[in-house]
Amino acid sequence: HFHYLLVENGGCISLAASMPEHLSQLAHALDAPAGNALQTRAFVERFVRPHGLERPATPILADAIVGLAAEGRRSPGRAPWWSGPLRVLVLSVSLVTGTVSRLSSARWRGRARKAVARSLEQARKRFRRAVTKRRK
Repeated sequence: HFHYLLVENGGCISLAASMPEHLSQLAHALDAPAGNALQTRAFVERFVRPHGLERPATPILADAIVGLAAEGRRSPGRAPWWSGPLRVLVLSVSLVTGTVSRLSSARWRGRARKAVARSLEQARKRFRRAVTKRRK
């Protein structure tokens, strides 16, 4: 995501593959703080302050905000025809995967067994009461 910040892409950040490599890079940066100054300045001028270091950034930002406000509110575009069926499909898949995930959980299976056993016991009791009432 931040590939443009890397030195090899014109940025000012070096990526380390390991902690020892990171510590080596850090030691080098602390030993020679001016070593990367030109590279860092070029990056700042190109990426952070593209209108120039001498121009204040606040008026540029304010002009951009005013310009966006002047454009007015845009109405959202219409969703493509396939977005409705896609939403249903994604919801269905997520429900199935969630159910499968829960069923594969030993803890959930134990709870489910207890709940089913409780429901069956309650149904048996209701049935017995109903049969007893009918006999009377």
